Amino acid sequence: MKMKGLTLIILSILLGQLALGQDYLAQKRSLIRWNEVDEVKWLDFGEWKKERRKRDETPDWEEIVRDRDLVEEVGSIIKCVGDCRLYRGESTHQAKYRSKVKEGDELHTFGQSFVWVYLYDGTLVRLSPDSSISFKELNIGLKTNFLHVRMNSGNIFWMNRSSNEIALSQKKETDTLFLPLKLHDANPRSVKRKYGDDELFNYLANDEAKGNQYKRLNQLIQSNNTHLKKKTRSFIVMPNGSLVGDEIAAEFNVLVGGKSYFKLRNEKTLSYVEAISPSATFYFRGFENEESEEIISGFWYEVDERGRDVSRIEGLQGFATGEFVTKRIPTILMARELLFKESLEFSQKVEDEYILANTYGFRIWEKLVEKGKTDLERREDFLVNYTRRIETSNLLAARKLKNRFKSRGESYNPYTYNNRFYKAAIDDYFREREAWKEDQDLIETLNSTKKEYWKNLHGIY
Repeated sequence: MKMKGLTLIILSILLGQLALGQDYLAQKRSLIRWNEVDEVKWLDFGEWKKERRKRDETPDWEEIVRDRDLVEEVGSIIKCVGDCRLYRGESTHQAKYRSKVKEGDELHTFGQSFVWVYLYDGTLVRLSPDSSISFKELNIGLKTNFLHVRMNSGNIFWMNRSSNEIALSQKKETDTLFLPLKLHDANPRSVKRKYGDDELFNYLANDEAKGNQYKRLNQLIQSNNTHLKKKTRSFIVMPNGSLVGDEIAAEFNVLVGGKSYFKLRNEKTLSYVEAISPSATFYFRGFENEESEEIISGFWYEVDERGRDVSRIEGLQGFATGEFVTKRIPTILMARELLFKESLEFSQKVEDEYILANTYGFRIWEKLVEKGKTDLERREDFLVNYTRRIETSNLLAARKLKNRFKSRGESYNPYTYNNRFYKAAIDDYFREREAWKEDQDLIETLNSTKKEYWKNLHGIY
């Protein structure tokens, strides 16, 4: 009799769990937010009756609360140099190697600080000093992974993973400030080899560790590509415009209260083996403005303060120097491939919504289709319109505040682009003599560099 009663209890528990619907990873914890509990209200019998009545009127209240409070992870920190902070709700903490980044988090770099971030779909994000980005959502779909972020301010490099291999090079990496990484397997492997006296120049000219790094990288890219089933679509919001596209690699300079600049990068500035033709759509600001414009890769674009005009520009030499820093980054790309291998299971392979939810804590998208569009496509349509309206309101409020400052005769410091975004990185790159054999368009050409003996003496080829 006792055994029968126990069986009924277990059965009722299992049925109760099924009635709650989808069970996500880590959702078994208590729904009570103990740090927010007011002991007087908590012990008030009248308040308890009111709360109990509300719950009785909504039988599935627990499922709704758990689903509402579900916060999915977006990625993790590869490395921070300096002071990088993650803001989550009312709390903040230092971002360091392997720190988790979740939906709703804002990442900010202070002073001369830089950070590389890996997102679970394979995307890389780099923040320069005095820059900020908010990670809104990562949606795992059957055919498409969808990323939604807001570029709040500063200089930010955004790079969706490409299946393209990287061209071999004997030149020095350009983002040396981050080396070596704490992810040891990503660092170049030195090759011990004895050279004869007559092979000194061969030693200076050929660094086998560099060549092997690119070979290892391309082998890992090929291996990961065999499991690649989905593309990544990015919805990138700036205060005065939004950029949407597949497989985007772009650099952004977002000047708060002023203009914004961006450039879709191509194989020339990413060192890809094969040519690529990335494209994206730019959406303007304005409550009723539904216009958009197709963006071409390889050119810098300027967006006016109001977000009503975008135009292609040329001759921005300062931007070219900042762009150079991410030209050759095999170690960072190696870290990306190693981390991508870790996240392949849920970001690319798993298509069962229950496994994705129970094991990894993510929802599955693109299973619901209505009026010929998947839920992910409808989500994008909503974001395009919602973002346009809310960001237009923000721009109007900012303009009113600026005019108020002017009317009072008060001064304000406009957000400008200058060498603070890349100075520390460039200084680190040129710290060693080896850097002088790199892209000479960044430095003045001296007569002495034309002499063969002088070049060999200083390792310039």
